[in-house]
Amino acid sequence: KHLGLAIAVIGEKEGIIDIKTGKEVIPCIYDDIIRNYRYPNLIEAKINGKYGVIDYKGNIIVPFEYEDVTLYNREDLESDIFATKRIGEKKNITIFDIHGKKRISGIEDYKISWYNYTLQNFYVIKRNGKWEIVDIKTLDTILIVDRMLSDSYHSYDVEHHFLTPYNNNNLRAIFDINKRKYITEFSYTDIDFSKDGK
Repeated sequence: KHLGLAIAVIGEKEGIIDIKTGKEVIPCIYDDIIRNYRYPNLIEAKINGKYGVIDYKGNIIVPFEYEDVTLYNREDLESDIFATKRIGEKKNITIFDIHGKKRISGIEDYKISWYNYTLQNFYVIKRNGKWEIVDIKTLDTILIVDRMLSDSYHSYDVEHHFLTPYNNNNLRAIFDINKRKYITEFSYTDIDFSKDGK
């Protein structure tokens, strides 16, 4: 959508200019600007050592308070913005929508599984020392586990209905996302959905 634009630099400060008109679209006041063509309306930017997100009119979408921001594009849903602060060695992560509205805060960690369609409609986040699967639309927590789910494709079925979480004893069970319940107990050392079992 924003073709014909280029990052321009004055000294050590960056901005964006329209290469057809030569006019500044975004003034050269930022320490760093990151354009990502998967997110045509948003820009990750850094000023005074902190990251935030702006749009192409210069409006602040996420304030410049964070050590890191990550835009996550979802095929069927609006994108999310994950913004990370650090308090000592601990992370404090907030999820924003693309309009800058806070969705979830107080997150210690998160996982984005780029190829796992089972979790496309869910956040995988860590709060209070536990991993949660949270419905993106309702923000309801549907599953809490002590240990992070495996990111191997062997751990997700081809119909994208089931997960195989661990408990603290390293035993696994099968959880049905559609029914929101376990269909086995934590009795198994491994569960492999792959066809050949390798």
